[in-house]
Amino acid sequence: MKTLTFEIQTTGKGDAVSWRWFRFKKLTPPSAVETKFGLTVDLSDAITAIVRIAGSLDPNCRVSLDRFSGFLFPEFTISILSEKFEIAAEKVFAGGASRENIFNYRVHLTMRSPSEAVLKLLSKSYKELGPKPLKECFEENGG
Repeated sequence: MKTLTFEIQTTGKGDAVSWRWFRFKKLTPPSAVETKFGLTVDLSDAITAIVRIAGSLDPNCRVSLDRFSGFLFPEFTISILSEKFEIAAEKVFAGGASRENIFNYRVHLTMRSPSEAVLKLLSKSYKELGPKPLKECFEENGG
């Protein structure tokens, strides 16, 4: 299995999802009322980009929420599973004066696939659509 990891500084907001459904591990667009009152969770630009890329490569991929820390300062992990690849995207607080500031978060993105060609396609697509990675690491594990 080949693994490619990125560490990304978030540079802007991404898609918003309903906080009500997010806490039940569902990525659902917010209603008009939720949007009006700010009852949403921002996925960040980095995670929004990789979810869209994964969906374009495999429309049957599954996106699931694995970990969610809370409403006010959400840190979370999302998994994207496909027959061709696995992706884990973790949004974490990187430090700074304010947890409300999107620039104080980083995303750790891990992509795995038995095919190096699939990883190269994911990487190329991400670099075209997502924020620039701070660090990039490629590993090839046996299996």
